[in-house]
Amino acid sequence: MSDVYRGLAARFADAIVDQDYEAAHALFAKGLAAAVSAYDLEDRIQGAIDEVSEIIGLESAAHPGAYSVTQAPATLEELRGPRPFDPPREIAADVTPETFRRWMRVRFAPGPGSPVEIDAWFDVWIVVVESASVPAVGYFEIVDAD
Repeated sequence: MSDVYRGLAARFADAIVDQDYEAAHALFAKGLAAAVSAYDLEDRIQGAIDEVSEIIGLESAAHPGAYSVTQAPATLEELRGPRPFDPPREIAADVTPETFRRWMRVRFAPGPGSPVEIDAWFDVWIVVVESASVPAVGYFEIVDAD
């Protein structure tokens, strides 16, 4: 996996762990940044945290404190294609075969010393794009950690 693309995913994940949604939003490509605000990103992340908190019966506030990054083999055509149980992904038009670089998973987990006893909070899958030699997040989706 290219260190540049892994570095982008790690900066995105660090911003989420630090609850710095403006910094995470600053890593978005132009089309995604126009469609999803920093507030929207925060709301979606908090929704995923709330969902897991309810399932495990957590009554106090908690937040991911760690993450791991992996790459998955996929083409943009596959990602835009039909999915058997889910609606199609709404990937911005500025994500093209020429700008598409990677499909990556960021798995968010409790941090060291966390009282939360789960393996993972949730996964954020991201499309990494590159425009003018600058990597950016062109699309993201939040899913249950499998």
